[in-house]
Amino acid sequence: MDSITLTEHERAVAEAIALRTRPVSHGEAVLAQVAAIFDITIEEIKGPSRYMRYVDARAVITYILRERGWLQHEVGGLLNRDHSTINNLEKRLANDFELRRLARELAS
Repeated sequence: MDSITLTEHERAVAEAIALRTRPVSHGEAVLAQVAAIFDITIEEIKGPSRYMRYVDARAVITYILRERGWLQHEVGGLLNRDHSTINNLEKRLANDFELRRLARELAS
């Protein structure tokens, strides 16, 4: 069995942490792209309104970021929502063919 030096161990831990940390700038870029498509502002997406256009935009953003490996609580943090809301947005997208098609198109 090979021994591992503390330096190698620390590097492995740092790499694992880096893989689990999502740059906010990536999420903000997705927010800006989806906001432009839906003709709404980022503030409206992150705001408290349940207006359908905002909810649909949040669902699309959720899909894109989850496809990129973001966790529910990470997406929730970006959108000012809790993980259960993100879960509901994923269910909404699963039941809406047109919205799902748009999200897949943007994610690719």
